[in-house]
Amino acid sequence: MTTSDIKKFIQSIEIFKSFSDAFINKLLEIIQSGKLECGELLFEEGESAQDIYIIAEGEVLITKSVTSEIEKTLSVIGTKGIFGEMGLFSNLTRSANAKAKTDVHFYKINCQSFKDIFHIDPQGSQKFVELLLLSTMERLEHTSRELATIYEISKIITKHHSMKEFCSNILRQLCFSVPHINTGIIYLWNEFAEEYEPYAQENVQDMLSSLSKSQAIIQSLQENMYNGTLETMILYGDQIKALLGTLFVSDNMIVAPLVKANFLKGAILLYNKQGKVQHRSSVIDLLNSIANLVVEAIDNIKQKEDDQARERLKRGGAAMRW
Repeated sequence: MTTSDIKKFIQSIEIFKSFSDAFINKLLEIIQSGKLECGELLFEEGESAQDIYIIAEGEVLITKSVTSEIEKTLSVIGTKGIFGEMGLFSNLTRSANAKAKTDVHFYKINCQSFKDIFHIDPQGSQKFVELLLLSTMERLEHTSRELATIYEISKIITKHHSMKEFCSNILRQLCFSVPHINTGIIYLWNEFAEEYEPYAQENVQDMLSSLSKSQAIIQSLQENMYNGTLETMILYGDQIKALLGTLFVSDNMIVAPLVKANFLKGAILLYNKQGKVQHRSSVIDLLNSIANLVVEAIDNIKQKEDDQARERLKRGGAAMRW
């Protein structure tokens, strides 16, 4: 891109529109261009926060290590998105990781160099900082709630529950934590009946039936799985009718597939009975992370319950011989 193209791009970003032309021209002297390949790390938690980043093209994942084994996706930053901005306000190290979700073209500005030219346009700089702080606070508010949800889900996983108790507790937590959600169902694969049975439900009054392998929603999830695009999806109106028929009366629904070893083990269905809700993209990231945790726990619980059932059969056979 030419200097003129970069200038037009920067000025097209809402948060930079308050700056004067003279300021933008000075900014162009300190801005640097960079590229990342898909999967490449930009910075890690704990590193020095010297630069602020602007995405020109592509997407960057912002993640945080919740435990030594769990990494939570905090947000996905797309074109014209700004991140790494805390370096402008403090000398603290990076509080999260940044990694390319796709091939990425970005611009970076050294935080100290940026602050050094604020005097050129004091009013524009003040407006910029105000907008940046508002954006940061909003993102932190959502991140804090999501991390708290992951923590509560992790606590449930560490307890010794039966499968039904586990699913019920997970569902209750999700209906409490996920914004604008008050109803939910967890379906799990029954290998003997060869269908997906409702193992838990929250705020559902009607009698629930199982989902067969030929059900449109199951077929859609499996097709996405085979295509390598399976993740939490949000359905609205006609999509719900097409995939679930008249099983559910709702204007919106979140479907989080439970997959392991390329096999669809079940799904979490969450929705709001009161009307249509526009969900943030961060909800998809949250449910993707939770689904990964839940499917591992479900496998462990099933293994334990199978072992216990075999042990009971063994003891029963021994008692009959006596």
